[in-house]
Amino acid sequence: QLSGHMRNSTFTLLALALNALERTPDVKFETPPNLLRTFVFVPEQKLMLCVIPKIGSHVIKDFLWHYRMKRYGDMRLKDRPIVVANTALYFHYAPSQIKSFMRDTSWKKVVFYREPLERFASAHASKCLGIDKDGYVICKHAFGHERMSFDEAAAQLLPGRMPGDYHFWPVSEHCGGLRSFLPLYDIVEKLDARTMPDIMDGLMLESGGYEGR
Repeated sequence: QLSGHMRNSTFTLLALALNALERTPDVKFETPPNLLRTFVFVPEQKLMLCVIPKIGSHVIKDFLWHYRMKRYGDMRLKDRPIVVANTALYFHYAPSQIKSFMRDTSWKKVVFYREPLERFASAHASKCLGIDKDGYVICKHAFGHERMSFDEAAAQLLPGRMPGDYHFWPVSEHCGGLRSFLPLYDIVEKLDARTMPDIMDGLMLESGGYEGR
């Protein structure tokens, strides 16, 4: 449910979302700077998830942090922050390896999505209104100012400029360029916080004999 203030910006953000979908840059899988942190893996089950900021990313990474320690005894995870645990950085996967997994049909690929306006509003509130401890730093990185109103942040995106921080990037720009690689995914699921634990349990059960929580 959007507030009156946010509803006033709906058309602005819808125009932004449409603009992002229409842009056709030369997608190079190796180039996004966050590439090695946006994929998480359960290699024992050949499971690969595209984890996008503001789309349950912390919940998913936390789940897999506990899951791989319990299921596979990976005690190295105890010394790794959740933000990098089970990512390509953790497993030392190169971009070329990630790309090969993407095209390998024996690997199950999963991505969650969220309504773009809702995702942008969530990112704005947590980063530019100071809900998160590091929020103002990220807001400044994204837009050049520590604090910005919803309308001001949305207006900066209208010319099609990419924000300086990936929390505000269009979904299509994540995980090596979802616009190009989405057809290779086996599961494309809308985020629902209420059902996320059951969805994750189901993925583990289906791909590796997980006994559930």
